[in-house]
Amino acid sequence: GEDVNTWLDEALGAKVPTYKLLQCPKDEKRDVEMDMAVNVPGEGYTTGFADGFPYLALLQSSLDEINKKASESASFDSNLHTLDVRRFRPNILIEGDVIPNDDDDWHEVQIGKGTFHFVTACERCVLTTINPDTQKMDQRMTPSNALTLLNKYRNFGRGALFGQNCVSQSHETIVRKGDTVYVTSRRTATTKDHDLGKKPSSLPSCGVLSLFSV
Repeated sequence: GEDVNTWLDEALGAKVPTYKLLQCPKDEKRDVEMDMAVNVPGEGYTTGFADGFPYLALLQSSLDEINKKASESASFDSNLHTLDVRRFRPNILIEGDVIPNDDDDWHEVQIGKGTFHFVTACERCVLTTINPDTQKMDQRMTPSNALTLLNKYRNFGRGALFGQNCVSQSHETIVRKGDTVYVTSRRTATTKDHDLGKKPSSLPSCGVLSLFSV
């Protein structure tokens, strides 16, 4: 109601009515972007306000690696700018002793008591260059800088890919900070390469049980 909207304006420092709290009705359903998905187990998966999928997972180790590469780039002033995790807007951030971008291989993942399917890598856009504190594009981190960095290391044929779009096996799934993450199955090499935009490779597929923290 208006009381909530007024509180948001005051809390966020708006001088004129600006913010509103929105709700996505339960009967309002948007199908996930099936044309982008390579690992969706069946149909009927929906999302609300999210762009294409309800969940976006990112590995902290992947973020650490891209920041390391940024610090090594002559065109990126790492003293002024760090690729803050908020720029990539994941709702699942996975920490632990895990290889950077290992989630390119992940297919089915158990987080706490919930089962998630990692269905397609997330193609990043110009929003990654927006400062999450000022809401302005950084002068020294323009698309020709930040996205060029991602494109250099994370473009295999279909754009700068960073993080994984996911669906949950159940709408009742509850995920909590500190939950254990198990990788229960991995993609085949052909499926992985198709998703990343690579030409098919001859790498063997593998199935392992991995343990991380969310």
